[in-house]
Amino acid sequence: MVLPFLYIIGRLGNCVLLIEMPKGSKNNTMNPKTFEEAIDLVLAEMRETLIKKQRLYGSENINSFGEIGILVRMNDKMERLKNLIMNNKKATYEPIEESFLDAACYGLIGLMWRKGIWGLPMAGETDEK
Repeated sequence: MVLPFLYIIGRLGNCVLLIEMPKGSKNNTMNPKTFEEAIDLVLAEMRETLIKKQRLYGSENINSFGEIGILVRMNDKMERLKNLIMNNKKATYEPIEESFLDAACYGLIGLMWRKGIWGLPMAGETDEK
């Protein structure tokens, strides 16, 4: 028997948005039955990726070059995807899906930058020392 686990995909006011995914399934995903469920799965993966990368790199890698830096990073991903897909090449370093995910994450970072909310502290972090 495969036991499910709950994955937090976001918050809406005081409510926590959860999605149940079967433990042990490929990439901890289930087979979505609706478009909305598929979006929830992809957004959960984006959230996990963004949090992991933010813990590794912090905000300064983006702050140093702002929107131009975001654009360059997105372009790097698009050029890689274009080269692999248009030339029917096999990805050797990272899967094509990861490049799409990274590009989507940079899009989200760009939106956060534009809204003035990029660089907020991670949950549990404080500026006090």
